[in-house]
Amino acid sequence: GKYRQDGITNVQDVMTQNVEIMLVNSNSQSLNDVKVRQALACALDRSKIISNIYMNRAQACDVPIAPDSWIYESKSKLYDYNTVKALELFAEAGWTDSDGDGRLEKNGMSLTEMSLKILVNDSTDSTRKNAAAAIAEQLEDLGIATEIVAAPFSVASDKNEYTDKLAAGEYDIALVGINVGRDGDMRDVMAQGGKANYGNYYDAELYELACAMMKAGDEASYRSAASKFQLAFAERLPFIPLYFRLDSIVCAAEIKGMTDVREPDIMRNVDKWYIYTKNRNSIIGETMEKRNVTVSAIVAAIVLIGDQLSKHWAETWLRTNGEYKIWDGVLHLRYVENRGAAFGMMQGGKWFFLAITGIACAAMLY
Repeated sequence: GKYRQDGITNVQDVMTQNVEIMLVNSNSQSLNDVKVRQALACALDRSKIISNIYMNRAQACDVPIAPDSWIYESKSKLYDYNTVKALELFAEAGWTDSDGDGRLEKNGMSLTEMSLKILVNDSTDSTRKNAAAAIAEQLEDLGIATEIVAAPFSVASDKNEYTDKLAAGEYDIALVGINVGRDGDMRDVMAQGGKANYGNYYDAELYELACAMMKAGDEASYRSAASKFQLAFAERLPFIPLYFRLDSIVCAAEIKGMTDVREPDIMRNVDKWYIYTKNRNSIIGETMEKRNVTVSAIVAAIVLIGDQLSKHWAETWLRTNGEYKIWDGVLHLRYVENRGAAFGMMQGGKWFFLAITGIACAAMLY
């Protein structure tokens, strides 16, 4: 973007542990059906939201484990954007547009049209609020009535209307951001009455799978337990993960080797970063070459100036006075014109010499 300048600065995307989720109120009668939650996951065009709202600063995911994590289970990616599949899942849960009014009804009863209240925080950062509007529009297109409730929220305040509404369950779905540890510990989110279980969803087997991850004694068993948890989570969807946020590092273009950089430990591989410099011999060689060129240019300039000054003196003084004695009887300077080559050869051959000079210059340029 605007911080990247060729040859000056580079901008590198880094994965964070901050995941945006669609929290589902488990006390909502319509959302208590897993088929409805799965249908909602299929109904969301997350790629469009990431592109338009987050400026590609996020990566879609169906589980609360970052896609670049070594414990991430790729088989947990189940819910690509598919409105046909979404309507099929809604139908299996009894929600169809039976009267053709463009709204989903329960078992053909128009009085029980699906309507969802979407809770979102209203703060100085409008990104999540804009995402809520995009989600509402996509659900409306599918036949689901929505109402966005933007509640005030401030990090600096202990009392917020947004968190109060979350705690009171005054929503059907809520857009929330949570920070997940690198170890993928989800026990507080999955536990009955857990401090991070805002949706009040509880599944004993899913909670035990979350605990099994933290009890694993070695890498293999940890990876296996993490895989089981993610596959079970993706199937049951206690809440709907949307995407993990991305941050950026702006650095000098000379810095190389910045691979596998991510939060929270940005400097983890700093020992592999480097700035490319030429070896000492190469630098000395280039310095000497530049110095030789400079000396040659100075000598050429002195010779040229001396030649022109001597010619000027010969034309003005020597030509008038006839002779200049440097060493009497040994070395005298006299004014004589030579219109040929060396030693007076080929007198008057001006055009011949010009032709030879032109050919020599062309050969050097070629």
